[in-house]
Amino acid sequence: MKRTRSIAVFTALLAAVTGCVSLPEREAVQLYSPELRDGTVTDTASVAWQLVIDRPLSDPALDSPRIAVRPRANELQSYAGARWTAAAPDLVETALLRRFQDSGRIVAVGRGRDALRADYLLQLNLRAFESVYDGESGAPSAHIALYATLLDAGSRNVVAGRLFAHDVRASDEAIPAVVDAFGAALSTLSAEVVDWTLASGEAHTQRAD
Repeated sequence: MKRTRSIAVFTALLAAVTGCVSLPEREAVQLYSPELRDGTVTDTASVAWQLVIDRPLSDPALDSPRIAVRPRANELQSYAGARWTAAAPDLVETALLRRFQDSGRIVAVGRGRDALRADYLLQLNLRAFESVYDGESGAPSAHIALYATLLDAGSRNVVAGRLFAHDVRASDEAIPAVVDAFGAALSTLSAEVVDWTLASGEAHTQRAD
């Protein structure tokens, strides 16, 4: 009887406390995706081999949907109320996959998790994907840095490696302008990666024949 009475008292107290608790409202978040624009390619030759693109490795701070901003040296923050539609490495991987496919210059290209028997493997290290204030202007620059390593898929020997980096200044400090700058930087960088990958892989193929 005492146990039943104690449970009833506890339940009443819990209901009273719960009724007084005010949960914080969730912050409204706007999602953004950098637009991939047409990129100019310098080599129109096609290749007769297949490629797999590994998901880029990155610092944990970049492996997130948060839009990274560097207000000053040695300090990394993120924009409040704004997110990418996916983590930065996934945005880069998708942009490269689309760029290779749209080029029409390769037999097949897929992600590392796809069941594709590839001749070459493109490994990536995303070193930077951030908005940077450099003090030269009120508007920041979209800064992307990506190191690419092309491997022979059979032997796993390194065929070539190169660092790609691009900076595009935003028209103003507003987040949509910053996102536009990221789109421009990613468009140029991805087009360069495609040209370099196809040229490096084809040169290696020709030497092997």
